[in-house]
Amino acid sequence: MRAFVLLALAFQVLHGTGFAQDPCHAYITVSDPMRSTGYTVGQTDPQLCDNRLYRGWYRFNSPAGNEMPNSCVDQYRCGTTFPVWARGTHPQTVGSVVAMTLCANAASMNPDGETCCHWQGITYVKKCDNDVEPFYIYFLDRLPGCYMAYCAGDRYQCPDGQTSTADDGYSPCSSEFPVFDAVTLNGPTVSQDQPGHFKFECEVTYNPDFDLQRDQTIFFFTWVVDSDYVGGEEQLLPNPETTDGWDPSSWISSDKLVDHFGKKIRCDVRSKWTHKTVQSPVVSSVPYFIGIKLELDGQELRTTEGVTVAENDATAKTVTVVSTVPITCINPNGCHLMIELETEETDVVLEIPGLTAAQIAQMGPTMRKCEIALRESHWDPATKRASTEYNLLAVRDMVNDGDHDFLLKFKEFSYVHANDNLWDGYQIPPLRIRTVDKPTGWCSSTGDPHYKAMDRKAYYHRYDVGTYIMYKSTLRFFEVQARLWPCNFGRPDRAVTCNCGVAVRENNDVIIIDLCQGVYGRASPDLTIKSPHPLAHGTRITRSGGSTSSTYTIYFPSGSKLTVNTYTTGMDITIHVPSDDFEKCEGLCGNFDLDPDNDFQMPDGTFLPSDDNLPNALFEAWKVNPGGSFWETVPDQLPFAEHQYCTCMGDALYGGEDANKIECGSDLRAAKTDYGIQSGVIDITETQNNRKRRKRDTNYHDEDDEDTDYDFSFPNFVPIIPNWPTPSGITEQLAEAFCKQAIQNSSMATFCADQADVDIFSTVVQCIEDIKLSDDKQWATAALSSMEQECTTSVLANISMYETNENSSTPVPPKALVEKLCLNQCSFRGTCVNGECVCDEGSIGKDCGVSANTGPTVWDLKRGGLCDIRQRPCEKVSVRGIGLIESDNLTCRASEAKFENGAWRKTGVSYQTSATFESFAEIACHLPPANIQPGRYQPAENGIPSYGLFISISNEGVYFSDELLLIIYDSVCQECNEDGHCSLKDNSCLIRGYCFADDDPNPTDWCQQCLSNSSISDWSRREDNRAPFITSSPNITKLHQESLIVMLTAQDPEGRPITFSSMQQLPHGVTLIPGGVLHWSAHGPTSLAIDVTVTDECGAQGLQNLFLSTMPCPCYNGGHCVPIHGIPTGQGHYDCHCENGFTGSQCETDIDECQSSPCQNNGICIDQANSFICNCPFGFTGDDCGLVDACAPNPCFPGAACQNQLGGYVCGDCPPGYDGDGSTCEELPFSCNEKYRQISDNGGSPSDGVYKINIDWQTTPVYCDMSRDGGGWTLIVTSMSMGVWDKVNILSYNEDSPTLHGDYSILGQADRIKATGVSAGFFEYRLEAEAPSRWGGVWQAPIDYSFTHKINDQTNVSLVTKFDDWDYGSRSIGHRMPWIVENPDFPAVLTTAESPGIEWFGTVVGSDLGLSIFQNMAAPWIQSKAGTPSYIWYWLRELRSARKE
Repeated sequence: MRAFVLLALAFQVLHGTGFAQDPCHAYITVSDPMRSTGYTVGQTDPQLCDNRLYRGWYRFNSPAGNEMPNSCVDQYRCGTTFPVWARGTHPQTVGSVVAMTLCANAASMNPDGETCCHWQGITYVKKCDNDVEPFYIYFLDRLPGCYMAYCAGDRYQCPDGQTSTADDGYSPCSSEFPVFDAVTLNGPTVSQDQPGHFKFECEVTYNPDFDLQRDQTIFFFTWVVDSDYVGGEEQLLPNPETTDGWDPSSWISSDKLVDHFGKKIRCDVRSKWTHKTVQSPVVSSVPYFIGIKLELDGQELRTTEGVTVAENDATAKTVTVVSTVPITCINPNGCHLMIELETEETDVVLEIPGLTAAQIAQMGPTMRKCEIALRESHWDPATKRASTEYNLLAVRDMVNDGDHDFLLKFKEFSYVHANDNLWDGYQIPPLRIRTVDKPTGWCSSTGDPHYKAMDRKAYYHRYDVGTYIMYKSTLRFFEVQARLWPCNFGRPDRAVTCNCGVAVRENNDVIIIDLCQGVYGRASPDLTIKSPHPLAHGTRITRSGGSTSSTYTIYFPSGSKLTVNTYTTGMDITIHVPSDDFEKCEGLCGNFDLDPDNDFQMPDGTFLPSDDNLPNALFEAWKVNPGGSFWETVPDQLPFAEHQYCTCMGDALYGGEDANKIECGSDLRAAKTDYGIQSGVIDITETQNNRKRRKRDTNYHDEDDEDTDYDFSFPNFVPIIPNWPTPSGITEQLAEAFCKQAIQNSSMATFCADQADVDIFSTVVQCIEDIKLSDDKQWATAALSSMEQECTTSVLANISMYETNENSSTPVPPKALVEKLCLNQCSFRGTCVNGECVCDEGSIGKDCGVSANTGPTVWDLKRGGLCDIRQRPCEKVSVRGIGLIESDNLTCRASEAKFENGAWRKTGVSYQTSATFESFAEIACHLPPANIQPGRYQPAENGIPSYGLFISISNEGVYFSDELLLIIYDSVCQECNEDGHCSLKDNSCLIRGYCFADDDPNPTDWCQQCLSNSSISDWSRREDNRAPFITSSPNITKLHQESLIVMLTAQDPEGRPITFSSMQQLPHGVTLIPGGVLHWSAHGPTSLAIDVTVTDECGAQGLQNLFLSTMPCPCYNGGHCVPIHGIPTGQGHYDCHCENGFTGSQCETDIDECQSSPCQNNGICIDQANSFICNCPFGFTGDDCGLVDACAPNPCFPGAACQNQLGGYVCGDCPPGYDGDGSTCEELPFSCNEKYRQISDNGGSPSDGVYKINIDWQTTPVYCDMSRDGGGWTLIVTSMSMGVWDKVNILSYNEDSPTLHGDYSILGQADRIKATGVSAGFFEYRLEAEAPSRWGGVWQAPIDYSFTHKINDQTNVSLVTKFDDWDYGSRSIGHRMPWIVENPDFPAVLTTAESPGIEWFGTVVGSDLGLSIFQNMAAPWIQSKAGTPSYIWYWLRELRSARKE
């Protein structure tokens, strides 16, 4: 049915049914601009609907367009909901009619319909022409519903603010001003054309429709920093017809940004049409900060923000310093920007990446500034930033001082190693820092012993021996182990314990302080670095003390501190730990969590009841098994990083002598609050490190440290707690009264009780308990020391008690504490004044504890008073005793002794030596080199196997102690004991006072030795001496004509020297030297035998028969015999070195070089001796025919050589007289004049310069003047000096380097150049001096005149052009063409002068003839005007009417 309807409709249209005339003249005009596809209907806009349209022919004629679209149209276009479009092709010729399908984009009408054609219809379209323009008419019918309408056109009405480029109000539309998309600020980038600067680019994204734009565009660029104008420009966009995609932009250089660092730059852009005055609104780029900003963890730190660091931070806060602009350099060698900084407080340290301890040590004092560098190389053009960084950490100050807020300041730039003007005066805003205070902890073990835990400060006790873990961090490698030994050992009624040793480990450092190997009551402390290397940087050890005790303090880089007070009976131990260990520790010191009720924690994490009676189970749980302590085992060395912390305190902002001095070290994060507050404290770190180095570097040393791996067991010890009264009758009441009195007499007691809030009562309790256990009132000193230690700790941790330093604002410990910190309370034999003891009369020492009128009391010498010279140098001995003071006059006296009649008797030789104070109970005496020198033997002098030294010591060099005997002996033959007796050792000899062991040889005669079974006092003849024997082969073979050298080998069973000889007369041509070298030079076939004897130094001999024979060389075909490397000569082993072309072990095989088919591309191989020849087929070449013969078709210019190369060919030089690449060559001109004509004839403009010309078919470079006097001039002479010229080189000098500014000549070629032209009867030459076209002129000369003429008769020349005012004459240019002067005595070489022997002005080239009078002169030219010009030029231009072949 549908097909029938369409057919009927077509019949009506085509046959005119219902149409009385041509529809091109009878149609209905529709002029709705809303029908345009460019018109979108809104929700409330009125819509078109063609459901009442009459069937007929329609023409669309509106400004929006007059043609139906033939592609899909979106809904809500064309002024309706469902737009109708025509699918197909419009008719192309006038009068033709086509059918097109009507489509509606109406999915709601027919969801299953064809995409974008859910409703379909048909229309006929005819193309008409009304003699004005062609147009289309459409046969249309009403549409089935609303809103549906026919579409026509695609233009839209221009909105407000825009105008139609077609002047009809419809698109294309143009804005009142050019509209651009965006403004982008690019950069900064380093300026390549302006060293030391950078620049920004402001770029506008602008994409105009050039076909519709009728006018040019102007952009106005304005550069603004904050609100300050710094530059700008107006830019005219090029003509749109000649521009394709051009984005307008503007640049600004950094020299415009001086004094603007620290601000933000932006670019403001406006636009307008050239024919209009209306400008666009300002469009701004995103502002860009110029300067340096700070970042924390990748986020920018604002000036109101800051960095918070805590004392227990395990990792640092990294602050990145970022420059948003390049560090530009004027200096081509690079530059940097040094950023100086300082902190207002000492609560923070910096880690500067890359700064090592070695670098700090290498800096001079004036160079040690707190600064970081931004370098030119740091700039990353991709990220637009140059950055460096530093780390911030809070100082572990071990003080409860609360949180601190302060600034990290940066110094204003005044001089930088970059572009000074850019950065001068710029200052980075300060960084706010907050340090968060964290609690620190301490614990102690004192007396016999009394423990105070980290949180529980009530005493608890332990009375058993062993090694215990006193403290261990679970966060880091820090551990303290303590050893307890029996106190009052040997008294069964008082079996208690006290500390005798402590070992501490932090990271790889292990330090032991030990009394445990000593005798109770007479022990002296030994300090040992147990770890295998010297201490880490930042670990420090100090020693202080008086006459009865020494205090050692060990400071670690972490802030941990160990204080050990040592006595003759034991030690007190106090441990301080930083806040890092809060809630992260274990051991007898308990937990560090501020909870006093959970300190008794077992290793498994369980807790024991917290009371005064500490359960034994806790101690047993923390006891170290034998062999597992630091005394026996050193922990594995681990790779710990050593940090360098730096403080930046100082007046960096305002200068001064100590402005901005940097102090760096691995220990600066830990504040030593008590370091140096007490007088008499000595840093012994380097002393101990040096001892460690000596022990590490050699086993032969005098260091007296005891071995720490000793037996520490007391199997029979049973703790017994004594009762009152003590065996000596001390009651509890007497002990209490004594202790209270002792503490009341202490200068510290009142201060500690009133100011430091220390529990004095607990000190009294400790004192009473110690007296009960020891039956010794001297233990009151230990209790008092414990009180002072606790008091000092409490005060130093309380910042509120600090006072202001008189010389600075830095808080310092209170003066009242420092003034009362006297050693041992001056032993109650002096007065404490400002922290130092003023001793009563008769007392001396730092603590007044020694009598001034008596010598020290000595106990013993270390190592039992024995020194084996084989084990150590014996130049130091340690003396132990009491009553020692640390004095500059500490003296040792040594009196030599020898053993006579069963006793040691002084020899009368004595001397005094220096001594070193080691501790309150030990000094080291330094001795001269020992009289025994091990291994030394002088038969003419008697030796000493042992001798004695009576050692005594004095504090001031006046009153000496009793003497102790030191025996120095040689243990090879001596046995000495601590009783002072020495005897001869078994199996040894004592010969002339020197010690030798059995079988030791006589150092001067090996054939004698010590044989104690024969003689213990003299040498014996060596009994066992086996004869040497020859080990080399007895058969020796050589070639007939060879001169053979053989090294005979032999062996002595004892390894002694041997010699070779022969008892017979050796045959002719055979020689033998004692060293075993046999030389056999006889030629020809032969065979013989010889006898060789080998003898050692004691005369023992061995005999060997040698058989010598010759052999021919086994090599064929001219091969040569050579000895085989690695096989001894003379064994008949030879390799054959074959002539080229032969192979095989004996060169017996001829090598066929053609066997491998080396010829390619079917080349024929012909074998040769050690080579081959390939006959190549046509088209191939090369040694193996592997190259395509690209030269076969003669691709090069005739006369240019062709050479094959891999993948092609290369042409050689062009033939003489031609120039080019060898493939293409052009004939060279014969002169500059011809070159001038060639260029001019081709429409070119010749320029001055060097050209190549053809002179007698030789390519010659010449200088051509193409611009003056008609052009085409060839330079033949440049004269500058007289020192280089002579009568010969005037014809040719530097001819390959034509120049206007150096001596040069092609005069010998000038006549050939002149001859290339067709004669016009004359030619031209030109002379000029000093400057072009000055002092000379242009002349014409007859064609037969020569440039190399040697007579002055070429005078028929005519001056055509004259340069400057001059006249011919004897003191000017002569009226003749320049001629060559042959007379060797005349300085003129090329001249216009008539008589150059008289007057030689007018000379072009002169020679100084080697005479000083003419040296440094130029040729004379025109007197008074151009006397000796800097340059004289001689030119030629031949005249021609056609090229002369």
